[in-house]
Amino acid sequence: MSSLAERSRTDLVMGLVFDALRVNDARLNEAAAELLTRLGTDPVRRLVREAVSKKNSRPHRLRVMEVLARVGCVSCPEDLLDLSLLLNDRDANLREAARRFLHGNALPESQGVCRSSQGKL
Repeated sequence: MSSLAERSRTDLVMGLVFDALRVNDARLNEAAAELLTRLGTDPVRRLVREAVSKKNSRPHRLRVMEVLARVGCVSCPEDLLDLSLLLNDRDANLREAARRFLHGNALPESQGVCRSSQGKL
């Protein structure tokens, strides 16, 4: 990983926002979720990777699935394939979150258009 001084402003902010989803703080989690939701499909690929990674804690993965549900779509076909892995997860809550998401969401109709897209920050 590069030093903080070498990272772009955008990378620093995104790192901070994603880290805010890792802690058990409802207010901080909500602020991070709102920021990520406003970005539409831009952070979706990373959100999917966070949700699928078994290195992440169960509460973190569930919070990420909640953000994905708020965004309302995936960014590419690979997102759907990766999220389908959660249908076989050991955790019943993650399986259910994945099932609900995959049942009700698909690829954006056009580039970056999701029901939550509100433009860039």
